[in-house]
Amino acid sequence: MVIDDKYILSVIEGKVSGDERKEFFRLLSGDKELMSRYSALKNSCLLQNMPYDPVPGMENYERSDLSRRTRTTRVSFSVWLTRVAAVLFIPAFLLLAYEYVTDARSGVKEDGFVPGEKYFAQTESMMRYIVNEGVKGFVMLPDSSKVWLNSGSTIEFPSEFSPYERNVKLSGEGYFNVVSDSEWPMRVSTSKGITVVVTGTEFNVSSYENDDDFRLTLVTGSLYLEKDSDKSKINVDHNQEVVISDRKERILPVVKPAGVERIEISTSWKEGRLVFDNAPMDEVIRKLERWFGVRVDILDGNILKNSFTADFESESLTQVLDAMKYTSDISYRVEGRKVVLY
Repeated sequence: MVIDDKYILSVIEGKVSGDERKEFFRLLSGDKELMSRYSALKNSCLLQNMPYDPVPGMENYERSDLSRRTRTTRVSFSVWLTRVAAVLFIPAFLLLAYEYVTDARSGVKEDGFVPGEKYFAQTESMMRYIVNEGVKGFVMLPDSSKVWLNSGSTIEFPSEFSPYERNVKLSGEGYFNVVSDSEWPMRVSTSKGITVVVTGTEFNVSSYENDDDFRLTLVTGSLYLEKDSDKSKINVDHNQEVVISDRKERILPVVKPAGVERIEISTSWKEGRLVFDNAPMDEVIRKLERWFGVRVDILDGNILKNSFTADFESESLTQVLDAMKYTSDISYRVEGRKVVLY
């Protein structure tokens, strides 16, 4: 194994196999010079992960890409501060991360390592990205997987994934294009208490805390869902959609074929389209609030008895409200960032 800077960067970016990562960290624990090079390159990568200008064609996205170098101030101060903290503390983390495992009493530690063997215990520097209502987001994960984030979403992940699994937390809605590695599963835990376990595929998952349903649409490949409460599993195959409702006394998964049209509806937000397919009005209102960054007040509860079907691509809030007015007999007025329906 030739360990040059290029190879170290491949490890940092998650581009080597699981066995290669394990061997690299084993060698790292006994080589101070290698540890110094790794620390310097890791710091450099983290510094490159500062806020920067969006790429052409993605002006409406708040974007984070670990490989970009240009900067902007569009990402919130809290996100910037998190990144700075990661840079400042990574050397200390690296120094504290090395230890010998010795336990003559039991013969083997609980973590499974043989007594006396050196190993690298990774300390995670967590990155947290918040996409405000009214905008969309794009994030490049440490393994080069891509995630598009819908309005009002938050994603958390370590600055470097563990050699054993890729752990991500999501609240809101995201479209994932996961780099394939059958020996390196990604676990996406959601705010609904359901974890998506995948080794490489594309899927859309919606898990807003104030929505009634958890919804997953699988575009390619296969994956499974795991309920955090009892660890039960739901297998999902290509072109299937899963809906798990909070409104039931117990969680009942609805697994059905998604089909091309359903996939298009579920993922249309990523392309800048706001699509409603006979959607109940409470769902329409929540989407409008996130999409345009407004608050919607309802003066007449009968409004919620309506449903709405429409496909918008670049229409303004007023144009969308006009469409609702003519098709659903709903009047409105706009007061700053507030919309009143009656």
